[in-house]
Amino acid sequence: YMPHCYQANNMPIDIAPYFLMNATALAGKHLYRRYGRTNVCMLNHVGKIEPIAFQTWMNILHTHPTLDLLFLDVPPDTQATLYQHTSYHGVHSSRVQVLEKLLWRRHLFRIGMVCDFALDAFVYGAHTTATDTVWMSIPLFSLRSFGLLGNRMPSRVASSIISNTFSNPHTR
Repeated sequence: YMPHCYQANNMPIDIAPYFLMNATALAGKHLYRRYGRTNVCMLNHVGKIEPIAFQTWMNILHTHPTLDLLFLDVPPDTQATLYQHTSYHGVHSSRVQVLEKLLWRRHLFRIGMVCDFALDAFVYGAHTTATDTVWMSIPLFSLRSFGLLGNRMPSRVASSIISNTFSNPHTR
């Protein structure tokens, strides 16, 4: 129940509580990651990524050598460009992974298993992806607004979801 949030979705009640309370699921989390690595997920559509956001993420990876960046459902022809830009920014392409598209419930479960935290695009941010991420108790980093284009509704959805999740007594 989030009456002051731009977007509130009807989430499957059986997914997050199962993951959060199931010791077997939590113990299996290591199967989805490389040892000693932290997975940063960018689960928005790849078309939402603007150059300044990508450069910022590459700077973060360059500064923090144990972070890996995971993208969701990047088309094969775009993957080559993604790896090329990663190398251009001085980050080895092995630190960028592409997750295949899954059915929604499996995708939710994978978010909980794979992501340590998630990043949002700057101008056209996450909508349903933000809801999915927060539902699975994964910290999501989003800007409230960014530059001249940031004071638009598509830039504020994720921050609205985050703000309402943590300020609403019904969601704690």
